Amino acid sequence: WWDFFINGAHNVGNERVGHHYAGALNGGVLARQFTREPHRLGLLRAGAAGLGGSLANLRPDGGASMGLHSDPALLKLDGVSADYG
Repeated sequence: WWDFFINGAHNVGNERVGHHYAGALNGGVLARQFTREPHRLGLLRAGAAGLGGSLANLRPDGGASMGLHSDPALLKLDGVSADYG
């Protein structure tokens, strides 16, 4: 949540970031580890969720958003792209 507070286009206080851009970075690591340990299905589930969540951050112009504002008053993608690693 701190990412919105410091770097986001909107600052409404303490809110959760939905599909934060770092989720894809972590998701890739988890999915790669699943290839080494295919019996650990949780790695695949968490990895796919992290990778898929970042696809939901694509704006209509094709740019990437830092994340989804989960505050009920906003519920929209942030206007800042962040760095996506």
